[in-house]
Amino acid sequence: MKTLVIGLDGATFTVLTPLMQAGYMPNLQKALARGASSELLSTIPPVTALAWPSFMTGKNPGQHGLMGWQERLNDHFERPWVNQNHIRGSKLWHLASMAGLRVCVFNVPVTYPPEPLNGVMVAGMLTPDLKTEFTYPPELGEALLSAAPDYQIDIDVQHTRRDTRNLDAILCFLDEAERITRARGKALRWLLDREQPDLTVAVFEMPDRLQHILWQYIERLPAPLDKTKRASIIRERLLTCYQALDEEIGQLINGFSPREDYLAFLSDHGFGPWITNIHLSDWLAQQGWLTYDSRRVSRWEVLRWAGSHMKRWLPGFLLSKARRALPLLNTLDWSQTWAYAGLPTEYGIFLNVREREPAGIVEPTSYEALRTEIIEALCEWHDPRVKQPIIKAAYRREELYAGHFVTHAPDIIFELQRGYRVSDLTGRGDLLSDVSQESWGFHEREGIFGMSGPGILSGTELKQVSIQDIMPTLLYSLGLPVPDDLDGRVLIELFTPAWRSVHPLYSQTVAETETATEIIRSYSVAEESLVAERLRGLGYLE
Repeated sequence: MKTLVIGLDGATFTVLTPLMQAGYMPNLQKALARGASSELLSTIPPVTALAWPSFMTGKNPGQHGLMGWQERLNDHFERPWVNQNHIRGSKLWHLASMAGLRVCVFNVPVTYPPEPLNGVMVAGMLTPDLKTEFTYPPELGEALLSAAPDYQIDIDVQHTRRDTRNLDAILCFLDEAERITRARGKALRWLLDREQPDLTVAVFEMPDRLQHILWQYIERLPAPLDKTKRASIIRERLLTCYQALDEEIGQLINGFSPREDYLAFLSDHGFGPWITNIHLSDWLAQQGWLTYDSRRVSRWEVLRWAGSHMKRWLPGFLLSKARRALPLLNTLDWSQTWAYAGLPTEYGIFLNVREREPAGIVEPTSYEALRTEIIEALCEWHDPRVKQPIIKAAYRREELYAGHFVTHAPDIIFELQRGYRVSDLTGRGDLLSDVSQESWGFHEREGIFGMSGPGILSGTELKQVSIQDIMPTLLYSLGLPVPDDLDGRVLIELFTPAWRSVHPLYSQTVAETETATEIIRSYSVAEESLVAERLRGLGYLE
């Protein structure tokens, strides 16, 4: 019995279903039809840095420890970058390895630095580049690149996002996306032939990267976009990219039998339009909870202006160096700031608490009253253009998360209405910025899940499936005990009554569950710049 888990980063049935129905993705359609499928709810917020660790551990961020791309503000007013070492708890492949199964982990985000296991690992997103040690065992990297010379860790969207109105730049980006997707498939097939693993977890990030840049084109596929030659050219190339992804899926699953092997698909989140930026720091300032240092803001505005006019021509490392020289947090007057915004993808607000923050002024006795005041104000924030709320819901962090690491999260976390996204740039007096003229998209919670194999009901549509449920469900399908400290549940309704009657669910106490040894490694300044530029290209940073 083999188990293959294919991650399609950012995939949504909103896009995939029309493409499958129109015949552009027959392999995926056939694979999903063999078993059960469902919309998959991601984390809040629906961000890769939280979601993939929740998948691999079966735990909420309060247990696995990752709340975003960076750690909390330290005494130097810096936020260090996270990596795999920050994820707490045993992952799916740890438990499979300890049970004697051979595993292959391939290009899963937040797996850098690669760690020892009973098998092989090729690190994914957050890996600085191919010059670093990106595989376990280390010598695997050279052999993999020899077998698939075009292999890349990720698709470069940095330069495309700087010039999305340039047709040549878009076509060049789509050519690269197809080439890297095919190279990814080739490398993975080579690895599977060589290793013959019992469990494989592999991720293709192409859906996410295309949708970040070209959502307004993709959401209308496969229908003709409009009558312009430009739109027709982009449509055809986008369809070719999705067909290429489907062909790679077809080659990977060729030979898999639903009677003998398990096949699962999932995404870490879904996707939707990106129409309006909200300038959260400016809103906090308007409400009187944040104060800018006018001198520092003036310098920051000059840097921002220069960057916006020169970013198409400047190398990424120079842009990154300029941004590091004057981060937005350094423009605040901390002596008059009671609350500050997190990263755009954190959808959160930190309170500037005394003896917790490096320049805290909020007394612990005032903490809860201030938090309640801000939450109430957030819920009252309306978009005057359409006369509707901007915030879908706002939460105290302990209302969303549970575990030892809840205190690592922003004090307030919120969900935005569809089409809105947080910007960490100032709005120069405007709390909202219209970006509808761009083709961008951003994350929504509703991802995808599908699974087929022995004992699984065919054609079943599940309800209320969380990304945390996939790991314990896979453990059950592998015949392994499920740790009793997980937040996710086994999707037992996936399986026939006859199967369940002869395959009882076994649990395992936490004391019996070993934790993998950590590999201590941090990023160099140069590596930080590479990681930051990739995240900035996706719109995660500005």
